[in-house]
Amino acid sequence: MTEPLAVHINRDRIHAIDVAPSFETTGSFAVVVENHGSPTHVHLHLDDALSRVAHVGTPNHYVEADDTATITVSVREGPRPVEGALEVVTGYGAETARVAVDVTEPSETDLGVAVDEEMEKPPEREVATERSGLPGVPADSVPVLALAGVAIALAFAAVVVSETLAVAVGLLAVVAGVAAAAVFLRRPN
Repeated sequence: MTEPLAVHINRDRIHAIDVAPSFETTGSFAVVVENHGSPTHVHLHLDDALSRVAHVGTPNHYVEADDTATITVSVREGPRPVEGALEVVTGYGAETARVAVDVTEPSETDLGVAVDEEMEKPPEREVATERSGLPGVPADSVPVLALAGVAIALAFAAVVVSETLAVAVGLLAVVAGVAAAAVFLRRPN
């Protein structure tokens, strides 16, 4: 986001507006309204040229005494450059200040960080797996395999005790789940 546009109100007298006569941006920007006096209503208005590429979400704001309001002007993608104006109005039209706004093409430095081709490739991972003593089984997989063995043993015991078809189907589901987990554990990262 571009540097904000600073607007000072009620600095010298009620409803007074102090703002730069022009502003340049490459995209969305914030309008920071700093109130130096009594509470005031502030309205932002974009002229026709600027409103083709920009939008103010909430154009009317009530700024408390000695407070600051930040208002975002969203700039959409579109043709560049665009020259337009932003009007800052206080006191229901008592004072108006006009800021010439130029929306320009972003420079190459605004587009991001240049990345070297080497950084585009993901780093090669060195996977150090400690072996468990069991062929092809990493040491960190042993607790999972033990838990799987307990699950199968409990499911088998339930089949023997209940002697029902539903529990036998449950045993098959547990065995299938353990087999799938074993396949995933053996896959290389």
